Amino acid sequence: MNKLFTVRLVLPAHHDADLRQYIEHLLTHPTPHELVARLGGIPAVRDVLETLIHPEVRDPRHAIRLLNAFLADYGLAIRREQDNGAPAWIASGEVTGHPITLGRLTVLRHDYRTLYDAICAEHDLLALLDDALLGSSSALFDPLLTAYVVSEKAGDSTNSSESDSTETSDTLETSRTDDDALPRLDTARHPGLRYLRATAARARTGRPEHLMPLLTLGSTPASRALGSDQAAAIQRELLQRDADALRDRLTVIEIRERVLLAATHALESARPGQDLDNTLAAAVEALSRTPGLADHLNSGTDPVGRALLNLTDRIASRRTEMRAPIAAHHLVGILDLVPPAHLPSLYTSLSTPPSAESGNTPAAEQPAFAWAQALIVLPNDLHSSQLRPALEAYFRTLAGVGGAEELKAWLVDYNESSTERRMLWPQDAYRALLAMATRAADRATAQETRQVIETATSYHLWQRSVMLGVLTWLSSDNDPLRVNAVELLRQRAVPADEWGSATAEGAAFGATLATELLEHAADFLSDDEEAASSEQTAELLHRWLQILGDRITPSGRQVSAVVAETLAQTAHTCSELAAAAARILPDLQQQDAAACAIAIAESIAAPAASDNAVANALAEALLVFMQVRTDDPTVQEAARTSQKALTAGFTGDDVRGTFARRHLAAVMSTDAGREAGIALVDEFTPRLTQHHVALSRELFSCLHTLLDNPATRAARLGQVLKHLYNRMSTQPAENAGFAAHYAADQAVTTQWLTWITQHWTRIPDHERSLALAAAPRPDLDRSNGLPDLLAQHLLDTTETEPWQHAADLWPTVDPDRQAALLVAADGRCPTLAEQAAQASTDVLIVTLRTANVTALPAVVDLISANPQATQAIRDYLDDAIAGREWTEEHAVLIATACPAPGPLWEVLLTALSKGPSTVERVSPLIAALLMQSRAAAPRTIVDEIAPILREATVASATALGHAVRPAPELATALRRTLHGHSKTAAEKERTAAFKQAAGIR
Repeated sequence: MNKLFTVRLVLPAHHDADLRQYIEHLLTHPTPHELVARLGGIPAVRDVLETLIHPEVRDPRHAIRLLNAFLADYGLAIRREQDNGAPAWIASGEVTGHPITLGRLTVLRHDYRTLYDAICAEHDLLALLDDALLGSSSALFDPLLTAYVVSEKAGDSTNSSESDSTETSDTLETSRTDDDALPRLDTARHPGLRYLRATAARARTGRPEHLMPLLTLGSTPASRALGSDQAAAIQRELLQRDADALRDRLTVIEIRERVLLAATHALESARPGQDLDNTLAAAVEALSRTPGLADHLNSGTDPVGRALLNLTDRIASRRTEMRAPIAAHHLVGILDLVPPAHLPSLYTSLSTPPSAESGNTPAAEQPAFAWAQALIVLPNDLHSSQLRPALEAYFRTLAGVGGAEELKAWLVDYNESSTERRMLWPQDAYRALLAMATRAADRATAQETRQVIETATSYHLWQRSVMLGVLTWLSSDNDPLRVNAVELLRQRAVPADEWGSATAEGAAFGATLATELLEHAADFLSDDEEAASSEQTAELLHRWLQILGDRITPSGRQVSAVVAETLAQTAHTCSELAAAAARILPDLQQQDAAACAIAIAESIAAPAASDNAVANALAEALLVFMQVRTDDPTVQEAARTSQKALTAGFTGDDVRGTFARRHLAAVMSTDAGREAGIALVDEFTPRLTQHHVALSRELFSCLHTLLDNPATRAARLGQVLKHLYNRMSTQPAENAGFAAHYAADQAVTTQWLTWITQHWTRIPDHERSLALAAAPRPDLDRSNGLPDLLAQHLLDTTETEPWQHAADLWPTVDPDRQAALLVAADGRCPTLAEQAAQASTDVLIVTLRTANVTALPAVVDLISANPQATQAIRDYLDDAIAGREWTEEHAVLIATACPAPGPLWEVLLTALSKGPSTVERVSPLIAALLMQSRAAAPRTIVDEIAPILREATVASATALGHAVRPAPELATALRRTLHGHSKTAAEKERTAAFKQAAGIR
């Protein structure tokens, strides 16, 4: 018409009531539509029309479009709800029983598409919006309504569409406040909310259980449960075995209940076969990998917990219908989520490791590996108590058959585990690592395994299972592994139970794992060719021997016997083991030590073994054994055998003789050596009879070593000296020096003493000192001057030991020698004090005269007990004061040592009158005596000194002032005597000098 007419006619607007009447007329004329009867009459039809024809419908065409859409959906729903012999798409009444809701969805689909799409995505949104629009404050805070809610300050009546007064009045404000923020639905941005608000009250009654049938006119149980098109997505994900997708959904706590319900219904509807296998596997995996699910089971009122138990109940029930089993490690992960009634069945399934996958599947990807990993982290509770035995059995099996690939997988697992996870490793796991490393035969892998075992010490505590693994290393043929095993054992202390009984087949009764380990360590020591590792093994055997010495090994022998036999076989192979033998022999049982010593003695007896470090170390071992004193004849005979081995050929000039002489002194310190002393001296006889062949100093030393034993000396010294007597033309000085060792023995005749005197200058100092033992001999004076030589040796030597004979030598020397002995003694001969106490005055005076300042304190102490000491000191000082040589320090020391100073005062006071020089010598002595004891000074001392002072020069007055300074009262008395004698200048100077020196005014 616009093409024909230029005038446009504007029709008046249609009101919604007119449009509803119009649509009602279409439904009832000329004949009522089938819908009228289906809905139950005109009132019900009018309710639907009020829902369809909302205020935004402005023209008949819009109204007819909405009516046709509703009629099409309703009619299709009628057909799909009918049972025609095939499964119904939807249940009877699921759609046709809710015409109001269907009408609302029709309007939303055509007029408010954005809101409709949101409801399709999350079906609960429609009910939440209705509740919020009807005043439910809790619904406003549901996360699904976040996009539809705004907040405004309390008291602020404006809203986001203030310019639209109609929209402002239509906006619903909620009654709930949160501090100063009031949430409300934003109808300005979402106009569909205004439509829902108008129809919410009518739709609230008779709300459908599931919205999906009304949206799609057909749905699955899963889609009904979730109430959204996400239900189909969840079912699809499960059918595709997409556990990650389901896990991601479960991490969102707000929708967790709906996701669990959807998964449950998806599982219920899954057809046996691939669908069921995939659905179950994905659901279990997702549940096992979602943390925090078990927290929902702590309360019986948690709807998520109920949904979770419902799902796991269906999982446990339908698990038997699967063709392929669920991954065991995923089942382990849901044990805490399964109803208790199903746990026994799961325990049974999980008690057997999954079968290995064929092909080239790596060990770390095998189902059994994942199963074991999951069981390891089970906490120590009911599940662990049921499944831990299966895990331990798995590792025991792995210890028997596992290879390098499995070992590598578990080493990586340990290294990547947290401390908490490592603590949960069973003991048998460490045993399996050690056993698999034995078969791996890779040194680097073995070292890594050892490192793991050592770092896990605080977890496995070296209990029996771990020690069984160490046993596999120690009993293998791989020497590097055996070395590592020994190093591990060296750090271990043997527990009281010795790690339980032995494992060897046919092991002797009472044998323990500890003795089994020791026996294998002994076998390794016998096989090992490396000195360093052998030394470590020997150290281990020694340490454990001290604990297990009398225990039985699996072979039926005592530990001591095993160690002894091993040492006997290996001690001669290197110096380290020979030295170890010396440490171990004392801790062996006596019989075992004897057998070992005999074997070592045989090794030393070999000619080639006499000049090397091994032989010397073996000799030390035998000497240690020989030091043990016992009445056991077997041990004594072994000691004799050892002695013979060590001293064989000791008089020879070859290597063997040198070796024997080197150890002769140590041999002679033992009972077996002393017992053989006479026989050994007799072995020297052939050498001694060769009068024209000189003997080495080493041979003389050996003779001395043998004769140190009193029994041997008594039996053979005379015979030896007789042979030496016949050799005086060959080695006179050496022979005389030899005799000096035994100068006190009567076998050394006067002739020998004379020869000692004759050859004194060629005799070494140490033998001269030994000759001093002849000092007590009554025939010493017939030795042609030996006493003077001995005395001179004492004076020359700095040693202390020879001075023990000084008192015996005293009567045989002249007074000058006696005085020299007193001076040189210096405390080295306390018994010489007895001789000094009886010495004559002349000897004492000579002693005082010859003693230097250093020796003088000891000398005066030595002679202080002599009754003539005071007289000797008096006479000495009387001569010294008037003599040419004067040493003040020397004189002071002697004066203060005088036992009775009275006679000495007489000498000193008398000497003052002999002149100024004498005064200066005497004054320090007077001062020393006054300082020592003022009371000992004579009463007439003032009278004796005063005349000397009055006539004294300045120097003499000064000396006298210093002399009396220690006695101020005496100095004052002397000053008074100068009254009337201080007139001249010289006298005044003298008095002043005295007073200043005396320290008085």
